[in-house]
Amino acid sequence: MIKQKNIPWLGALVDALYTSLPILSIVNFLSIVSVLYATTWGYIQTWAPWMTFKWFILMMCILVTGLMVFVYKFIVQSLWSFRGRQMHTRDSNLVREVRELRKEIEELKNAQK
Repeated sequence: MIKQKNIPWLGALVDALYTSLPILSIVNFLSIVSVLYATTWGYIQTWAPWMTFKWFILMMCILVTGLMVFVYKFIVQSLWSFRGRQMHTRDSNLVREVRELRKEIEELKNAQK
């Protein structure tokens, strides 16, 4: 087995990075939408001359919100149920510990009687 090293500041840095990623994703999304609007502006003006940059951003936000609702309503539940089945069929450490604790609790209850 490979010996592990504990570097607290590195863990804090990685945690801060992963915590800030959703905020960075918003900035990235706005940048991508801006480039998309600029590169498709000629086509947009042909089909929707009323479409300003603000409307384009609003429509992209509505699209993303719809995708988020879809993911929350259909995908999240499926992921958790799959992960739960995987945890129980793969006999994870957590499942093993819960079984041991239940066994110990049962033994304690029997000892009290």
